[in-house]
Amino acid sequence: MLLLHCSHRPPADKGSASAPTLENIQQRLEANDRALQTLNGQAILTVESPEASYTANAHIWFRKPDSLYIKVEAAFGIDVGRLFIAANRFVLFMPRMNLCYYGDVAALPLDEFLSVEMRYDELMPLLFGQEDLSRFAPLAFTRIDRDWLIAGARDSLRLRYRYDPSTGAIRETQAHDSQGVLLWSKTFDRFTRKKNLLLPQTIRLQQPGENRAVGLFYNHLAVNDKVIMKHLSFSLPANVQRIELKE
Repeated sequence: MLLLHCSHRPPADKGSASAPTLENIQQRLEANDRALQTLNGQAILTVESPEASYTANAHIWFRKPDSLYIKVEAAFGIDVGRLFIAANRFVLFMPRMNLCYYGDVAALPLDEFLSVEMRYDELMPLLFGQEDLSRFAPLAFTRIDRDWLIAGARDSLRLRYRYDPSTGAIRETQAHDSQGVLLWSKTFDRFTRKKNLLLPQTIRLQQPGENRAVGLFYNHLAVNDKVIMKHLSFSLPANVQRIELKE
């Protein structure tokens, strides 16, 4: 999905004046997604919302197909929250409230954790800078410097992708409603190559209508190394309040 770079990928576009095909773009995105097997990342997390704004440290472990552990700590090691996902189930622990949500991933309350409205199937693509254009219907290609701005539609959304043909990366995505109102935007920057992968080190999601934003600034990224399973688990206090959520 989003970023790509693998030994069998189609040759890079070095700046051709002709627009790339959607099929070629999607092939390169999928090749990069297939190459990612595990990730161990440390990042600065920024959250902006009407309720609260803060900066924290985030440690992210991932192992395909769907094992994900995120630990967020504020200053002085204060535990903000921990999220564990595996086999379409999640556990979300909020230490300050001594509260634990658990259940099907479709019911995951990411707004409680990151203060932005987001579905589970949107979370991992955001964390790793992935995009999927398989259901996207392009309407126009416009050259901007060395990039291509690709405008089109998916379902009820009007989407714009900024695509870098020299690397195969989607650098920005914008979603508008049918009236042209910007619903959200995602930007990906500071790309780095790791073991035949191209990954962004700076990721930002903005929801201007809600005055909400979340950013990740990776300062450490290790990919396709062995993930120690004890890192993908945590214990809960005996007196924690448990709330099961269902779709």
